[in-house]
Amino acid sequence: MPLDFFLVAHHAPDFDDGPGSLLPRSGPLRAAIVLVGTAVAGGAILLIWALGGLAPAKPPLTDPGTPVTNDMFTITLHEAELVENEILGTLEVRVRADLTSHHTEPFWPAELRLILNPKLTPGDVELKATSAFLERRPDTPAGMIQPEMPEEVVLTWPMPEEETDPEKFEGVAFTIMGAELKSGFTDQSESWFPTDKVIANVSLPFEKG
Repeated sequence: MPLDFFLVAHHAPDFDDGPGSLLPRSGPLRAAIVLVGTAVAGGAILLIWALGGLAPAKPPLTDPGTPVTNDMFTITLHEAELVENEILGTLEVRVRADLTSHHTEPFWPAELRLILNPKLTPGDVELKATSAFLERRPDTPAGMIQPEMPEEVVLTWPMPEEETDPEKFEGVAFTIMGAELKSGFTDQSESWFPTDKVIANVSLPFEKG
């Protein structure tokens, strides 16, 4: 009895259509899914950015008496007090510090304010009009800070006139920034300006007299 043989063709499984496929074989459908995924990812990144999730972590508080260095100077903040100016009869903040300039030219004490960012606490009230006195010449304001000359200084800021209750303040906080030397907006002379990098946060309580 003749035997009839039948050849049965078996094709390999199409994994593109199986449960393990990540994307469908259809070109337009694949493109649509990729576009949607990209939009969702972009929205998530924007949300994280808006909530501050992508911002660099702020450095922890640096203890008073710790040297802090940027391209402009090395400063060590020691102690702060709120006292009356004997000549003007007004209140002012005084901070004792060690300061060494790293610039090759003298700079004005007023250039320190934007780099140090002093604020009264609590309340984050900004202090302006920075002055400096050298410990070796305490009765005369320092004209300019000389290059690479370590100095013991007293930095001073007048109490803002709008603050009628200075006793509520407990101290002064500094957010010390990086510094870069560049030309100003109104002229081509070079001055020190803060960078976006926070070098240190230092908080000094007012010494009680």
